[in-house]
Amino acid sequence: MNHLLGDNLLLLFDGLCEPRNPGGFACYGWLIKSGDAVVASGHGLAARNSTNNFAEYAALGFGLRWLTDRQWSGKLKIMGDSKLVVEQITQRWNCNKEHLQKLRARCWELLAIVGEWEITWHPREQNEEADALSRQAYVEETGQQPPERTRRK
Repeated sequence: MNHLLGDNLLLLFDGLCEPRNPGGFACYGWLIKSGDAVVASGHGLAARNSTNNFAEYAALGFGLRWLTDRQWSGKLKIMGDSKLVVEQITQRWNCNKEHLQKLRARCWELLAIVGEWEITWHPREQNEEADALSRQAYVEETGQQPPERTRRK
């Protein structure tokens, strides 16, 4: 199956929880790129009355699941703007919440199938494509635009 997707892919992921966190609609978005071309994407509602961290893990998990469902393996670069998810996946930070431990464990299972991978954090401003998908999921679920987030300087 790699011949269709290539051996080196980029997975971008993002989650949001609006209109409040915790307690809002946890929506996710992910996309997979081969070079500059988007080869797959997805978005949706992860849970109601949840958290942003749950949405971020869901985004990563759904992107990884898409790859493993297609029996893809190769070199995967993963980028997201959730410092918590990136640091917990790499085990630089502890994961103390039981519901996030389960999501992290599932991501690790999928990463083991994928093969070689690296995950890095990058600023929200550089994650616009995945952010747009998570925001689109919120609109589709609620019929409203998510609140504008203030940008850190």
